[in-house]
Amino acid sequence: METLWQWRAEASQTLRSLQASKAKLVWRFSGEAQEFPRPESVAEERVRKVERSRGYALPEHRVRAIREAVLQGARLEFAGTVSVSHAPKRAVVEIETRAPVLGLEDYPDLWLPAKTLVEFGKDYCIDYAYVLGYQSFAIAHVYKTPAPAIAHPAPLEVGCLYPFGTVDFMLLSGTPIVSVYGSRPDDYAQEGDALVLRRPSDGVEFALVLGGGRPTGLRWATERLRAAYTLEAFHPDLRQLPTQIEATIEQLHRRIRAAFTLEQVANDAVAPSLPKGVSVNDFRLSSIKGARASGLTGVFYAWRGRLPSAWRLRWLARWRGTISYPRSSDAPCNGGSCTLS
Repeated sequence: METLWQWRAEASQTLRSLQASKAKLVWRFSGEAQEFPRPESVAEERVRKVERSRGYALPEHRVRAIREAVLQGARLEFAGTVSVSHAPKRAVVEIETRAPVLGLEDYPDLWLPAKTLVEFGKDYCIDYAYVLGYQSFAIAHVYKTPAPAIAHPAPLEVGCLYPFGTVDFMLLSGTPIVSVYGSRPDDYAQEGDALVLRRPSDGVEFALVLGGGRPTGLRWATERLRAAYTLEAFHPDLRQLPTQIEATIEQLHRRIRAAFTLEQVANDAVAPSLPKGVSVNDFRLSSIKGARASGLTGVFYAWRGRLPSAWRLRWLARWRGTISYPRSSDAPCNGGSCTLS
């Protein structure tokens, strides 16, 4: 495992360099999703779902188009950009693409521009996904995670056909992938041409393929997907930072292929944050496994620029968590309304 220890040390140095220079990594991605044929019952349910969301019966030609897409399968293309901004205590990911519209999944030209912001702190993460023009309906979600947050899974919402997950965020941010799930090089065992992570999590498999003293590929499987990544090229100066990544992902009813290319590394970037006033549902009082579970409600409040303290969050939970009108930061919280400080 000496090679793996050395690679992690070099990759960690690369990450520290990105953080110190407040680097912004700009990626471009594209790919396609092949939808597998589904049974008649799924087609009928999708039509009913679209009609419920619209509030009216669909015309016959739209019903026919939805049925054909479900019964015959469909090939959908997607593209977009990902930027990762590093700050001393957090990393912020912005994803811009076009999101499928319910009932128009088979008409990519009619998809709407969508944006997702994901922030990773030491032991928390935030997601905020919205379709342009419908931002007022979007809600940000906050989760408490083990440290470092970017290396641990969370039920994040990303408005994109590509299923961004823990491995993607680590690779695109330059975080040492050997540390996924908080693991260390000693947690891996040699099996054939791969180093397999032992017991990373229930229902999870993870393996690295090494070449030239660094990972050149990896395999990742969860209860929802199986994925293979190939690291095609690396940065000439930041040697452990990949610049070209290819991914193949198998889901229950879909096969996805995507390619990511690093286009720019800029220094002294200002990491974005949630707009003030955005509605937040905070699950930090729940375990990460229980967050967003059926019937579980987080603590609601309006974003005021930073996360409330654990004490303030518990106080808000006792009052069912709704913050209405701003108050002076010096005023005590009473009546179920206060300003986060």
